[in-house]
Amino acid sequence: MKYLWQSTSKDVSTGYGILANNVVERLIKKGVDIKLLGMQNIGHQKEEWNLPMLDDIYGQDALQFYTKIYEIDYVITVLDNFVSVYYYIPNLLKQLKVGHICHCTINSAPLSPILADKIKDADFWVAPSKFSEKVLLDAGFEPTKVHYIPHGVDTKIFKPLSKDEIEKHKQMIEYKDKFVFLSVATNTGFEKNWQGLFYAYKIFLAKNPDAKENTILHCHTSPHYPGGYDLESLAKMYGIADNLRFIAGIGLNAGTPPEEMVKLYNIADCYVSPTMGESFSLPALEAMACGTPCIIPNHTTGPELVGESKTGSI
Repeated sequence: MKYLWQSTSKDVSTGYGILANNVVERLIKKGVDIKLLGMQNIGHQKEEWNLPMLDDIYGQDALQFYTKIYEIDYVITVLDNFVSVYYYIPNLLKQLKVGHICHCTINSAPLSPILADKIKDADFWVAPSKFSEKVLLDAGFEPTKVHYIPHGVDTKIFKPLSKDEIEKHKQMIEYKDKFVFLSVATNTGFEKNWQGLFYAYKIFLAKNPDAKENTILHCHTSPHYPGGYDLESLAKMYGIADNLRFIAGIGLNAGTPPEEMVKLYNIADCYVSPTMGESFSLPALEAMACGTPCIIPNHTTGPELVGESKTGSI
């Protein structure tokens, strides 16, 4: 069998990019005949299996071209299937008579009729969480074709650092003697709920006056990303700007090496996520692998990831 993996490029540090980077090369090493069609041309694509985009920015021409010249049997899509720019995929694969393995990003229950319509013709569905699996089964998808395959982290990389290392990294970014809250998410749309996090932090500071002096909310995101919120203006509006920190120059596609993320998770005293819904939540898993407790909403994948009182609070 020959496979084509279509997703965010492996050099992009979003969840899909990290997934592509971690999985595709491992499959190749195990002898699987697979190629990657990343939706962004970033850096020099030196690997033969890492295919460049063509003219269409959403990949329609590239998908058609590569499936033909490489005689692909199955396309594995790891995308937001509910986004209209990807509506072409099911019909194109049917025309090409190519099988479809659909990684299902499901952020709410019950299953949206729009999303159900866009994924119903796939040959197999991959659910990255028990939550996603249940939503698919409750919607009537064939149980033998729904496969629960959770995401994961490399615990050789994501692990607790020594107290001395943590203190050194904290001092380097002037967080010494501070209690650090950390949140990691893209700043696009409303799903990640940055406004909810800022409002909650405002209430926390109001109820705990000492926290204004000894806490930091570190936001690992782009504060001015197109299509997202102006997070710096939002912070000023809520009166929390003095306690907020962003890393200068971080953009959605800039990428942060895993080794640097490990330092960030370790200097954090608590990871916080205000998300309105997740199909998995990789940053929470990375944080826990580094020994950092999480505060995460009690919905979608929160309860299956975080063990109350052991790895965090739900």
